[in-house]
Amino acid sequence: MKIVSTEKLNNIAPLFNGWEDVAILSCLQGHLGQVWADDEDAPTVAKIVCMDFCYVAGDAGSPQAGELLRGIPIGSELQVNSDAWHQAVKEAIPNTTYPLTRFKFKKDAALFDKEKLQSYIQALPEGYVIAPIDEAMFRRFPTEVFDYHCTQFASYADFQKYGAGFVVLYEGEPVCVASSCTYSDNAIDIQIDTEAAHQRKGLATACAACLILACLDKGIFPCWDADCDESRYLAEKLGYQLERACLSYEIDMHRLIYKAHNLFKNSGFDYAICGGFALDMFAGKEIREHGDFDILVFGEDKRHTMQFLLDNGWLAFGRFGENGAVWQFLFYKVNDITDSFWDDCTNFWVIKPDCLPQVLQKIDRIQGEVYTYQARKWHVQDDIEFIELAFDKKEGSEYVARENPRIARSMDKAILYRDGIPYLAPEIILFYKTDRYSSENAYAKPRTAADFQAIMPILPEESKAWLLDAIKTAYPDGTPWLEGMF
Repeated sequence: MKIVSTEKLNNIAPLFNGWEDVAILSCLQGHLGQVWADDEDAPTVAKIVCMDFCYVAGDAGSPQAGELLRGIPIGSELQVNSDAWHQAVKEAIPNTTYPLTRFKFKKDAALFDKEKLQSYIQALPEGYVIAPIDEAMFRRFPTEVFDYHCTQFASYADFQKYGAGFVVLYEGEPVCVASSCTYSDNAIDIQIDTEAAHQRKGLATACAACLILACLDKGIFPCWDADCDESRYLAEKLGYQLERACLSYEIDMHRLIYKAHNLFKNSGFDYAICGGFALDMFAGKEIREHGDFDILVFGEDKRHTMQFLLDNGWLAFGRFGENGAVWQFLFYKVNDITDSFWDDCTNFWVIKPDCLPQVLQKIDRIQGEVYTYQARKWHVQDDIEFIELAFDKKEGSEYVARENPRIARSMDKAILYRDGIPYLAPEIILFYKTDRYSSENAYAKPRTAADFQAIMPILPEESKAWLLDAIKTAYPDGTPWLEGMF
């Protein structure tokens, strides 16, 4: 997908015929956001990303539709307008979408009763004052409570030209704000926030009424979308009429990330998500489909970790060998944490009993409980059914690479967080992906290449420098991953 240049926006507009959302018009008119398409001259699919909103259009059945959807950032709200696109969402990103209902209202200025709107303003409780957002107030935003207001405007002059807004002041401090979110040539989207201590006093009603009247006087339409019943009721109180309710999607981290966190968060030992899911957490989007789920635990907690999982009904297998010709890994089933095998093995798979036949196969010709797994056959998980555990080292305040003690990273840079969930830093994951398996195996190599291509452009320079130094330390004779990556 490519970013569409401003002069090519007219080629994209036909794909969005029938849409009336201000964010779409704003982007197509060159005000806010970005447009992405498979081809800016003859597009078949396109997406508009404007602030936290994302809209897709075009041929939902095309091969490019899935790629378009998988690139939507975490934290966005995705809106589609056809059954075909709803189906495409289900097929392409089923585990990162969380449905929500959005209420759309008619865009008809004749619906507003100006006298009623004035009455809401006059009913403002004693001690509160409504004022337009002037330059001094504009410069106070964003704040902790009003974190989105005015941030889309480069300057106050910009705000005066394209935006509008009012604040309710209490003892000279803003406690409620109604302002333009997105804007087009002749409309704005209204956003409203009220401090918790000042809610249920009619402040949002009065502040919104001021903004609506000001917009009508300027000849622009104050659009309103609602994503909850409270916002819908307020809109209808102000004079808006519901046009339709529609299904949209919140884009969030993969469901398996939350399930893994819920499994381990009360375990009593430190852990971090690693592998491909951790790269998604860093990138803020799903880079590609993942088969396994990787968890890092520190070696000092190995027995505690395994006992915790065995007690919760998991089966445990330690990797102890491989046939390099076919990348066939061998696993030994361990039933007791007192088994000496625990001490030397640093790579374990834990598997739910029902999932075992899909992942490992017992080798009858070898004495004992020995299993095999071929990497060319992959089981994509819909639930947390098997986890690859890597037991790494921690020495004081440093993370130490499991097979090369010369390579270390301070813990505050090695373990990062997204929404309170720990994950291994991307530069460390990419370092592990420069091993022989990722360089030679027919399954792993293209996925490793995709990870490098997605992460390297957004990796901070300090992290790139650490990765380059780590690779040179581990592979003094060179590695294919150095070519073209730095």
